[in-house]
Amino acid sequence: MENGFSPDKWYWINRKGIFEDENLAAFAAPFPPAHLMQKAYGICDKKVFADHGAEIYKALVSASGKNFGQFKNILVLNCGCGILLRYLKGHSGKITACDGNEENIEWITNHLQFVHAVKIDTKVGLPFSDNQFDAVIVLSVFTFLSRPVQKLLIQELHRLTSDSGSVFIPLYGAQTITKIQKDPECIGLTPNHNHASKKARKEFEQNRHVFVSKTIKRENYQIIGEKIKKAAEKLFIKLKSRVYEPALTFISTGYLQKHWENWFRIDAIYKGTIHDFQDILVATPKKETQSQAVKSGLKTVQDRCCFSEKGFENMTNSVRILSFKKYTSEIMHLCDFHIDHPSSSETFKNKPFGFSGWIVGKNISFNTVEIFSNGDHLLSIPVEISRPDVVKHFNLSSANDHLGFAEYVNPFFLSRRFEIEGFAMSPEVGKIKLFQITGERKVLTCEREMDINPLFITTLGRTGSTFLLGLLGAHPKISVYRPFQVEARYASYWLQMFLSFSHPKSWVFPVAAYNVENPAWIMGDEKATPLHHALYPEIVPWFDGNYTQDLFNFCTRSLERHYDNVARIQHKPNARFFSEKLLPNAFTDAMIDLLPGAKEIVLTRDFRDMFCSIRAFNQKRGFQAFGRDQFSTDEDYISQALAGGANALMDAWKKRKASSVLVRYEDLIQDTESILISLFSHLGIDASSAVVGEVIKNAGKTAPKSQENHKTTSCGKASLQRFRQELSPELLSLCNRVFQEPLITFGYDL
Repeated sequence: MENGFSPDKWYWINRKGIFEDENLAAFAAPFPPAHLMQKAYGICDKKVFADHGAEIYKALVSASGKNFGQFKNILVLNCGCGILLRYLKGHSGKITACDGNEENIEWITNHLQFVHAVKIDTKVGLPFSDNQFDAVIVLSVFTFLSRPVQKLLIQELHRLTSDSGSVFIPLYGAQTITKIQKDPECIGLTPNHNHASKKARKEFEQNRHVFVSKTIKRENYQIIGEKIKKAAEKLFIKLKSRVYEPALTFISTGYLQKHWENWFRIDAIYKGTIHDFQDILVATPKKETQSQAVKSGLKTVQDRCCFSEKGFENMTNSVRILSFKKYTSEIMHLCDFHIDHPSSSETFKNKPFGFSGWIVGKNISFNTVEIFSNGDHLLSIPVEISRPDVVKHFNLSSANDHLGFAEYVNPFFLSRRFEIEGFAMSPEVGKIKLFQITGERKVLTCEREMDINPLFITTLGRTGSTFLLGLLGAHPKISVYRPFQVEARYASYWLQMFLSFSHPKSWVFPVAAYNVENPAWIMGDEKATPLHHALYPEIVPWFDGNYTQDLFNFCTRSLERHYDNVARIQHKPNARFFSEKLLPNAFTDAMIDLLPGAKEIVLTRDFRDMFCSIRAFNQKRGFQAFGRDQFSTDEDYISQALAGGANALMDAWKKRKASSVLVRYEDLIQDTESILISLFSHLGIDASSAVVGEVIKNAGKTAPKSQENHKTTSCGKASLQRFRQELSPELLSLCNRVFQEPLITFGYDL
């Protein structure tokens, strides 16, 4: 951001800082007068106004996967009096906002000079050019539109959003219906609402457009209509003679996939991400006609992924290749090379995803082809497959016919949008860049929202994760499996099952399996060369489509049911989260990406203290753990194993900092109550001082013997800065050197 603040700092300044330090008010945007806040949102208090805006902004940043400052031209529709706009101050792009209320537009024009505010006339539509915006945010509109009017607005959004742009639309989804059934007054319904809410739920599950109108019998489903009617009057598309009915609209994933497909690709739907109540839809306009797509064979590189089964109707695979670039700068070392797979051709659809081809050097050999995805190493493929066809073509000696390479890849280890680079490794000349591929990976969706969602702690060993898990497990809305006693990995278990059995090498290998006594055969681990040529080509799309989706549904449903049972055993029938630890690695990246309802805490600790704690814990137990047994000296252990872990944790935080929460062990020890209040507030669960006090008290009484066995100092505060007394000058110098970047990133002094 141009204001120089990190996203977390910006949230804090706007939510709390300006109320604690008046000097910070100069950085933030001003608040509208109370009567405008009341008229637009039913809010008079500035702190509440700031909180609501922060929740919306943070949810949008998380859904976009990047800071909004990276968009060049942003449009905010139905901007009100600036509940979101305040948080866009300092963003480098151009910001346009429109609303139907003249007083709102006048105030924004006079007080939010970084915004171009436009009053909308409902009779003439949106006064913007085609493809003008690369980000369009639609606030509180699709939550009350009838189907015909919704269709008009969809077409208008499609017109004004650029080819590579995105629309961000808060919606009422399944989570909203569930909340309303439990508490109808949360959205202005009378308590006597059972008939209509059940009807809405049934229609929603049938993927129909659910439009709950005030015309429904008053005794069954009374909507407080005036507030919604006022919002409807501010709509900004060509209304012709249409009249609005005060209503609520609920839109399911299935409905979006079926009825929006002519205009938009559904990138993702983030469930309950605004106040644990509203979903956020992220979509990209389809600007290319079908005939153009057939003619070109490829989409543009800028297009984002289409993540629904329906959206992939012209593609049976989980992966779409957008572009392929072959590098020839190293031609002095190469006779030639070729990538047989993947490709953008129709034949690609009937082959499992992976990499195969051949490479011939000029008087040099190649050992492996190294594949990197978005900068991270994905796999090494040995160059060891016999290719007599290549030998014949280049008139080579048949004694050196091992010129081919091939390996299957599970596409769900790829990012939703990926850039893959391939390098050939030669003992004579080192690394040679061969190719670059860009593409999209399909996103799987759960068949329904999970009632209890993952709360992952991404961390390393001896960072205080057991202590944090114990605290989380003491909250009535969070389930943790036997805190302080075991470290359960059931989320990893079910997701590993999915990733293993959805891997092409698993479902291809049965055509050649012989010895099935060893259970490992089902993973395809014994397979050395590609075998898909033995499959019926027509069966591949089923494995890559319905089979994969059904397997994902089974694994996620099993994970949910397991923790539903755990929560009941713990007398927490209404638990909303379960919490487990994860290490920062590619498997964790895939898990968090696959589970849209997952929340993540990145837990860190001064890595110098972490090493001291590992060393002391190993001495206390009498054996070497945490990988220390693999190294002969502390120096090697620190510079290789621990430095690698610290960098991996730093990279995980950088990748997902817009959607994750950072907790430092030192802050958790010194100000436990404040950290828990902040965490529980972020999760949307009870964060009152009374509940937090009970959490801290109850956590302290849980498995006291296990807690004592886990400690290496007399108390938590004694574990802080212990490295200053325990490390030799030589080890401290080494730690400062190898941990320098992660320490600075996480705010530690060298």
